[in-house]
Amino acid sequence: RLCEDQKLGEIEDQLKNWQFSRVPLYSEDDPDTLHGYITQRDVYRALLAGERDVVLKKLARPLETVPELLPADKLLLKMFEKKEHICAVADEHGALAGIITLEDVLEELVGKEIVDEYDSVSDLRSFAKILRITKKRPR
Repeated sequence: RLCEDQKLGEIEDQLKNWQFSRVPLYSEDDPDTLHGYITQRDVYRALLAGERDVVLKKLARPLETVPELLPADKLLLKMFEKKEHICAVADEHGALAGIITLEDVLEELVGKEIVDEYDSVSDLRSFAKILRITKKRPR
């Protein structure tokens, strides 16, 4: 995630290391709340147009918020209807619980991990399980 008040020129050098096409934005005043997201494509277009002094929030797209307990099939339909690829997830108290992508929903429904060229781990579920087991071992 990035601060919405940063300028494009400030993040230009980071772009080559981005592993995601969409990046959530937060406000410096309220770092626990997301205020939209930017796409890698929009950032590159603005930089090519010479807009290095533009703040990220000027390129922001709205970020839909969904409840944590929304079933995956209903979430998929909602994302299709709204043409969304990324949503913020709110817990039962309305606080940010995380981010979910269309890829995450499809993986959950299909039961298979979608591995792309940027994934450093091919099976995140197995990796997370190993990490949990490792942390429980006495040292």
